[in-house]
Amino acid sequence: LRKGAGTPAGTLTPQGRIRLPDGSPGRFDDVTGYGFTLVAADDATTALGPERLARLERLGCAVVALDTVDDLDGRHREYLQLLGAVAYLARPDFVLFGTAADTTDLGALVDDLDAALSGTVGAAV
Repeated sequence: LRKGAGTPAGTLTPQGRIRLPDGSPGRFDDVTGYGFTLVAADDATTALGPERLARLERLGCAVVALDTVDDLDGRHREYLQLLGAVAYLARPDFVLFGTAADTTDLGALVDDLDAALSGTVGAAV
């Protein structure tokens, strides 16, 4: 879990229904996959940059921008508002790893996940 973020890290993330741009609807995890998932209100590719995106891809992490899918139940947008975040990162067991308060913090969130998984000193546990 991400340390010191002041969020409910360690709690379950929501399971809602979404529809992809191609029209495919389904439960969130059935549509996006069962690995790590970064859910952002808007497209996060610019804020993350190519290096961080490559790290997420190596982890098999789905990156979902809610402005590109139809959040059929509104659960994921509502969850971001509840968290006061622009993005959240869920583990494969659907537990909240941490959140990003703004686009600057988004990169730090990915770095913290990388540090936690690599066992870097001072990493979140």
